[in-house]
Amino acid sequence: MKLLKWAIGRWVLGVGMSAQLIFSTQWVSAANVSELDIAPNYWKSHQKAQNKKNISKPRKNFILLSENTETDGKGSHSVDVPGPEWAEPEASLENEEIIDPFDSDVPALPDPFEKHNRFFFDFNNKVYNYFTKHVAEGYRFAFPLELRIAIRNVFNNGAMPISLVSSLIQGNFEKSGRVVGRFLINSTAGLGGMLDVAEQEYNIKPVHENMNQALGFHDIPSGPYLVLPLFGPSSVRNLFGRTADIFVSPAFLFSAPFMVNSGIATGKKVNETSFLVKTKKELEQNSLDEYESVRDFYNQYHYRLIRE
Repeated sequence: MKLLKWAIGRWVLGVGMSAQLIFSTQWVSAANVSELDIAPNYWKSHQKAQNKKNISKPRKNFILLSENTETDGKGSHSVDVPGPEWAEPEASLENEEIIDPFDSDVPALPDPFEKHNRFFFDFNNKVYNYFTKHVAEGYRFAFPLELRIAIRNVFNNGAMPISLVSSLIQGNFEKSGRVVGRFLINSTAGLGGMLDVAEQEYNIKPVHENMNQALGFHDIPSGPYLVLPLFGPSSVRNLFGRTADIFVSPAFLFSAPFMVNSGIATGKKVNETSFLVKTKKELEQNSLDEYESVRDFYNQYHYRLIRE
């Protein structure tokens, strides 16, 4: 029995360490469905602007929402609709007051290491195409949409300490109260966080906060754009923010063994990736320069998070 436990433990550790890195590819980091609703009219507004100005410049695709997507009537989840390919359940955005992704007021993200960034971007894409994509597609096939949404909700609920500390650092007590309220309601009435009862029944909106946003709120510059091998897009500020997140994460606070922490991170990344398989495909098909598209969307996405 001890030998069996040791073998299983080593297997989980190995898979956890590898997948924790591999499933953090650039497109997941740039548009993480578990963090923020993505405006459904980004792509359409860009197409209209291009047609109106009759610009021949290569278009930049920020995020493409699947046409095979419908909301459940409450605006909280999406459901699969039969189609030629598996439908991607994308989040919907009820609030129409969104930041234009081509707003000139958004400061440009400096990219002095573009040559090296492109090298790692291509490397990450190869890892995705040869490994990550196949694992994610198998996961989608094995686990129904409802279960994957429930798993995503559990992970979001567990990130409460990160959102709470970030909100407090920003002095936003309204958000802090929402974080605590959502956690208490969803952890009890929501069956451990599987159901988002707080939003569906009490209209308590999710709070998307992390330490990177807290640093940005206090006007700490993002620094140069970076593409990290296996981890994907980042910036100097984001590196410090992600490191700080570790020290307020539940795994660190409860001193979870490294093996357990790696297994949890693996499950989270695999589940996140399963929602974005078709989005990644559309991004490749519609972007003449995928690197620029991901970089620009990363910049817009994090700028909006800080301004929320």
